[in-house]
Amino acid sequence: IVETNNAWNIIFNFDKTLMKGFNLLDHTYFSLESIWQDFSNVLSKKESSKSESIYFDEIDKILTIDIYPITNSKNEVEKIVCNLEDITDKLKRHESDKELETKKITMKTIFNFIESERSRLANELHDDVGQKLMISKLYLELLKKDCEKFPS
Repeated sequence: IVETNNAWNIIFNFDKTLMKGFNLLDHTYFSLESIWQDFSNVLSKKESSKSESIYFDEIDKILTIDIYPITNSKNEVEKIVCNLEDITDKLKRHESDKELETKKITMKTIFNFIESERSRLANELHDDVGQKLMISKLYLELLKKDCEKFPS
């Protein structure tokens, strides 16, 4: 390590002065095989690399690591620049958005069910109960006429 910025120091709780000259891959945070592979690819291909999302249990963060080679005039890698991106909050927002979308779909399904049930009941009342009430009313009117013909 040649230099670290304040964000790096805060995330990893590193002392900037103690980290100079420290081999990054010797640190437990970066001892994952996938990170070693990314560094090896950058060294052999001399092309930048972006890691998959990596969960760092010790700091409870999900990070991606961009690795950029710096080459000299002989196209030899002299230094490697690492850029870490904390995507923890972004992924949490994404999960929250997915959960919210699921809730919206559930609420829409419930609302549609209630609306269809309301419609079904309205039709049943109109077509079945309404018809029976209409027939009952007609019978009552006929009965009333019959009663008027034959007073008691």
